[in-house]
Amino acid sequence: MATAVMMPQVGQDIKTATIVKWHKKENDMVNKGDVVATVESDKATFDVEAYDSGVLLKRLYEEGQEVKVLTPIAYLGQAGESVSEEPSTTARGSLKA
Repeated sequence: MATAVMMPQVGQDIKTATIVKWHKKENDMVNKGDVVATVESDKATFDVEAYDSGVLLKRLYEEGQEVKVLTPIAYLGQAGESVSEEPSTTARGSLKA
């Protein structure tokens, strides 16, 4: 089942962050701990790491888009897996400042 890479919350008062750069393309292999994207809030820039290994099935936002924290920004899963099924949101992106 596909798992979500989430926009992390890095502070209590931060409600959104902007995707500055994607480091992985759709269909790229992602290993646990790989940096998937770099995001920026009004206070800091940080890297979003994968909690699981798998294939990057779908990126949900483009670079430059603002996204609410704790919202899925991408889905990881097995090659050929469809994300039309209800993905799990238990896998969250971690951050690396």
